[in-house]
Amino acid sequence: MRKLLILAAVCWLAFPVTPAAAATHSVSMRQYAYAPAALTITAGDTIRWTNYDTAQHDVTITNGPVSFHGPLIGKGQSWTYTFGTAGTYSYVCSIHPDMKARIVVRPKAVVSSATPAPAPARPRPSASASPAVVAPSASMPMVATPAPDSASLSPLLIVAGISVAVVVFCLLLMSSRPTPSFTSHRELDDTAVLPKDER
Repeated sequence: MRKLLILAAVCWLAFPVTPAAAATHSVSMRQYAYAPAALTITAGDTIRWTNYDTAQHDVTITNGPVSFHGPLIGKGQSWTYTFGTAGTYSYVCSIHPDMKARIVVRPKAVVSSATPAPAPARPRPSASASPAVVAPSASMPMVATPAPDSASLSPLLIVAGISVAVVVFCLLLMSSRPTPSFTSHRELDDTAVLPKDER
């Protein structure tokens, strides 16, 4: 029974439930239009809007599960928002209402369905002064790099799982070996233990 529990613990440690990695998507504001005008992402993903027009633009949700109004951003500036709630979001530029776009946010996927996924984090809007990468601050959430394939396992996770499996295998081998019987000092031949001149 003990071995079975250890094996179950190893399996749980080697193959934990992990949410798919979040990605960052880019939307440009160019020639008084959002590009792309329609985008499908996963909950937890971030969108970075970058303004390439000389006029200021913003992002204002007109329909969706969560409402927000982004700041006005000038030419060369960016603003990011992390979508935590699944649903369809329609948005416009409040200054130029002919600029319209739509985002579909799918629920977050998990690698294994053994345990329910944790609740998505609340979205945090932020603004940055330039399209270049800006160091994270209290007002700007750290943005994850896009994952090449959300269904693939991380190589570090595989190495960690194999390492844990080897350690547990060694522990099982050690625990299944019979314990050596040690002879007590009293059972030893007194002549073998005493120095030659005291025998």
